[in-house]
Amino acid sequence: MFPLGRAKEQVGEDRCLKLFPARDARCIYDGLATLMFDGSYYLCCSMYCTSIPRVRLGHMREISFAQLEERVLSDDYLYIMLKEGFGWYLQRMRELGCEVPELVSFPCECCALVFNNDSFLEQIREEVRHRARALRQAEQQQNNEV
Repeated sequence: MFPLGRAKEQVGEDRCLKLFPARDARCIYDGLATLMFDGSYYLCCSMYCTSIPRVRLGHMREISFAQLEERVLSDDYLYIMLKEGFGWYLQRMRELGCEVPELVSFPCECCALVFNNDSFLEQIREEVRHRARALRQAEQQQNNEV
């Protein structure tokens, strides 16, 4: 079971299997978007997605399908996550005194842990901006070399 919703409340997070090293977590929905039944676009289709505001990309009445990629790639936080996984975020959380589990049930648990912590995200805003810029420059340079 994933520690989310009723499972977390009624079964208890301590009874959910945690076998996946958090430091290795990467978004398994990398590059996918989901159009939900209500017309909302999400970065993924995990059961966690509706509980993580940052992965909501908009509504089909607000943005076109063609704008989804631009929306994802222009968000520095999401860009880092898609390029590098969650390891960097989790390390920064530990350095700033946040509790971070060694093991998780599923990589999506790391997404919720990182992107639902508004105070953490605010604390690292400038670092994220600089890191995303460096990653984009490295990607552009690599594309130019090919």
